[in-house]
Amino acid sequence: MPDLLAFERSARELRQDKPHLNTRPIRIRGLAVGESYLTYLNRRIPLEDPDAWTRALEAGELCLDGKVLSQDTVIQSNSRLSHTRMEPAEPEINIHLSVVYEDKALLVLDKPHNLPVHPCGRYHHHSFSVIAEHAWPELTLKLVHRLDAATSGLLLLAKTASVARDLVHQFEHRRVKKSYLARVYPEPTWTKFECNEPIGTHRLDRGSRGISKNGQEARTRFVHQGHGIVEAQPITGRTNQIRVHLSQLRHPIMGDTLYGGAAAHRLFLHASTLQCLHPLTQEELLFHSAAPQFGSDSR
Repeated sequence: MPDLLAFERSARELRQDKPHLNTRPIRIRGLAVGESYLTYLNRRIPLEDPDAWTRALEAGELCLDGKVLSQDTVIQSNSRLSHTRMEPAEPEINIHLSVVYEDKALLVLDKPHNLPVHPCGRYHHHSFSVIAEHAWPELTLKLVHRLDAATSGLLLLAKTASVARDLVHQFEHRRVKKSYLARVYPEPTWTKFECNEPIGTHRLDRGSRGISKNGQEARTRFVHQGHGIVEAQPITGRTNQIRVHLSQLRHPIMGDTLYGGAAAHRLFLHASTLQCLHPLTQEELLFHSAAPQFGSDSR
């Protein structure tokens, strides 16, 4: 079983509570060989300031295979690009995990809210994957699904590449079943509802999603359990799907100010059950995470 105290120690050791120099890898995607790196960055990772990547290159912040990148360098296969810059202190996170299940192939954790799974945005060292790699070097944990930083609950990890491939295949073919608990306001008058509105990227804010007639298929089943608690069963797996659909139904999640919810100390969304087939034995597995006390700061 992974040492949870080691995870908390590593989180404290990696803590970045002051401005610091940070290097982030940049993954080159798609058929980009022969294109200049600057053109690629502006095309695939556009920033709010259109000159930001040019300034980063001129400042020597972009490196290729450990050497400062020049403006006319073109993309070659198997090259490694990175961006080093001074960054502000990273936001505080919740580092208190618990183990739900473990065997030689799988690890299932109960993740707290306010813990990013991947490095993203202002979070780098303050993320589960970076802390876990530091705390548990003997484990080669592989993430196989998304769980938002603000969402608490079940996080499924694979211990080998072959197990990860099997689980990703199950997710892609909708063989994994998940359910979430959300506290919403105002309270629904219906008992059951299925939302099938397609979801796309918001035209004014690339970081958010919204209902779009030209978006991707999205289906979520909802069951109202009373007292403002709704169980959500996503059939598809679009980014922010539950949050967008509940907002569309005029029952936004409390704490979800991005999608119209009332301000609160946390996002009241919790991944409560996960069902899949064991990649090695094909046994059906069902994991549970106890419902949090949404009315307190205890989770």
